[in-house]
Amino acid sequence: MVKGSIKIIGDKQLAAKFKRVAKAVPKQAADAGNKALIVVDREVKKNITNNILKVGQTGTLRRSWVINRLTPQKLFGKIGIRLVYAAIHEFGGVIKAKRAKYLRFKTRDGSWHSVKQVRIPARKYFSKAIKQAKPEIIRVFDKATARMVKA
Repeated sequence: MVKGSIKIIGDKQLAAKFKRVAKAVPKQAADAGNKALIVVDREVKKNITNNILKVGQTGTLRRSWVINRLTPQKLFGKIGIRLVYAAIHEFGGVIKAKRAKYLRFKTRDGSWHSVKQVRIPARKYFSKAIKQAKPEIIRVFDKATARMVKA
């Protein structure tokens, strides 16, 4: 993090305004960043549940999203998932039998299948959520910028 100081001498009104901006900017930036993370989180969960993956028997994937929020002291946040299988849904890939000759699984219709491998198509629930959320995120940051300028 870059640290420094600026001292304004001679104009008490300008100095007071700068002091307010210096205090407001990190908080405004953190607030805006957190709102943006929440917007992406909402879109991801919609895509998981309804639009793209259409999963929801257990809700494990939907509940596994983690948001590391921003603070005025740490203007860095991230959103992610703790499940190993989340990536295969986003990027697609092949799952191969490792410990046995076949993968064995039951489908929704109740029938069992044995296969050597399964190809999972890419279903871009996360990257699409970012694209879907982009206009709202821009509005969030525009509002925050306007508030910062007014401070």
